Amino acid sequence: MVGPIPSVEEAVPMSDKVELAAAFAVITAAVLVNFPRLTRMQVIPIGLLLGVAIEVVQGLTGRDASASDIAVDVVGMLVVLLAWTKRRLI
Repeated sequence: MVGPIPSVEEAVPMSDKVELAAAFAVITAAVLVNFPRLTRMQVIPIGLLLGVAIEVVQGLTGRDASASDIAVDVVGMLVVLLAWTKRRLI
């Protein structure tokens, strides 16, 4: 569950990996819009650190920490970063 409304998430079933990639895509887009002076090479480590921090906290709270979740975070970020690059080239 990514969002605060379980009934909506039950109505639109998605893989947790898809939800995770979408969440990191939204976070990355928000960073790019709100901090336009950051370069893509600065945004990537910020997102990666966030993903690692989330997994570490999950591991500390008894939930499963997963390297594959970090990889999915990166995929979500890269989709937005590639789209952002294309947008700037047009």
